[in-house]
Amino acid sequence: YSLGKVKGNVGQLIVSDQMFRTDPQLAYTLAWAMTFYFTEAMPDKYHRFIQRDASRESFSAYPSSKRAKAFAGVFGGNIESLEARMKQFFEKL
Repeated sequence: YSLGKVKGNVGQLIVSDQMFRTDPQLAYTLAWAMTFYFTEAMPDKYHRFIQRDASRESFSAYPSSKRAKAFAGVFGGNIESLEARMKQFFEKL
């Protein structure tokens, strides 16, 4: 699956699991790409994000607004910039 569909879809993936139901191939591709990018480009932030997420109560509701706030609290809220940096990162590989 091409990472050409990064633009506009990363934000969707951050705030909702819907893409895993409607386009699982794209969802898993983006999830893998984001994980790889964060572990390579900003491992400390990724570790902090994973720790925060792991501290949430298991199987509790996680509304879009809270997901967006948690993500922005670690990685910042400019999703377009993140998408551009990810695209550049993968083009260099």
